[in-house]
Amino acid sequence: MHADHAAVVGIGIEGTVAPHCSRDTLEVTGHYERLEADFKLITSLGVKQFRYPIPWHRIERERGRRDWKEMDLIMEYVGAFGLSIIADTLHHNPPPRFENAFLNPALIEEYPDFVEEFALRYPEVKIYVPFNEPTATLDFCACRKWWYPYLSCEQSYVTMLKNAARATSEAIQRIRAVVPDSFILHIDTAEHHKALDRDSVTRAHFLNERRFVFDELLMGRVDETHSLYSYLVLQGFDRAELDWFSNHPVAIDARGLNYYKLNEEELQGGVTKNAPSLNPRGFASVALDYYERLGLPLRLTETNIQGFIEDRISWLKYMRSQYEMLGSILPAGFLYGFDWYPLFDCKGWFSLLQADEWPWDPQGIFWCDEYGERRSSELSHWYSHLVQGGSWEDITPYRFQPRIEEEVQGFLRQMQWEWQETRTTILP
Repeated sequence: MHADHAAVVGIGIEGTVAPHCSRDTLEVTGHYERLEADFKLITSLGVKQFRYPIPWHRIERERGRRDWKEMDLIMEYVGAFGLSIIADTLHHNPPPRFENAFLNPALIEEYPDFVEEFALRYPEVKIYVPFNEPTATLDFCACRKWWYPYLSCEQSYVTMLKNAARATSEAIQRIRAVVPDSFILHIDTAEHHKALDRDSVTRAHFLNERRFVFDELLMGRVDETHSLYSYLVLQGFDRAELDWFSNHPVAIDARGLNYYKLNEEELQGGVTKNAPSLNPRGFASVALDYYERLGLPLRLTETNIQGFIEDRISWLKYMRSQYEMLGSILPAGFLYGFDWYPLFDCKGWFSLLQADEWPWDPQGIFWCDEYGERRSSELSHWYSHLVQGGSWEDITPYRFQPRIEEEVQGFLRQMQWEWQETRTTILP
């Protein structure tokens, strides 16, 4: 691992485009009109390194015609504030112009071309996230019918996996060629599936294997000995196409883990019974699965909880305690970063971007009022405290509001604190 990637507390700005309506979370939260102010928020916390979703859909509205003016301005602010950007070059979805999204094989050619031009234009960018959360994204698109193109079909999932993994692998190879000292941070969910009955054992095992398959394709580890090899071939992943990944492995420098209360579920009758799990293992335990399987340095790249400021403060305390627990178990240097996500409240995630209306989603380190103005709070104070090297033990644990306490009841056993009563009566 590069010496300059020592333990950091970072942050991220959420930016996803919904292909079915072309609506962009950065646009609806007013970020493009508040660029300077939003970057000032980052520096006000003391954060130096942050994730940013590169808006491919705005840069290249038409195939092959790229307008970098807006991105140039963004990078000017990054430089002016002395920040280091982690570039999310594909944050969930490709541009809406891609008919059928990840089923479209044009992604394999066009995405690496876009990434290469970005890397050539901004050589100061060293850290790349080539595809944020592929496992969850492809599941939403191809299995659960939540995201465009709204399918529920294993064959479609495998076709999307094949195209997305090939495009990502090609993009990483382009980055390495243009930026030899680049750092590839592959980010995906940190999840676990538990069977509650005999009928769910096979399904839980499959999902617990599937959570690694994107990583292992990129790393060239999916051969005939892989647990999902037969499944992939049966669902249309040609053996010669699988061999391509084995013959073109790419190096991943670290694995980013996104962990939320829904990342652990319990299955009954082969389907979800409890999500969140009523008996969660917790972030530290689940993260160990990824270290043991992949052998990569880890970073907590996303976490939050939707609710009052005090709810978020208590979740921050919990996640930082889990992070420190994990750090005490892993070898030195194998846990190197902690990131809450996002910087300020977003819109649309209450419905996973599916609803017609996108109200404010209370999840950021800074809360947004009805006019979209970013506001500081005790939460931003505590986050700055962590950035400056302060202990999670100093953070005040507030009792969760009843709705959230019910949702996280399984986690409460891991929070043995002297609770303070919540004071807030409105969401901020």
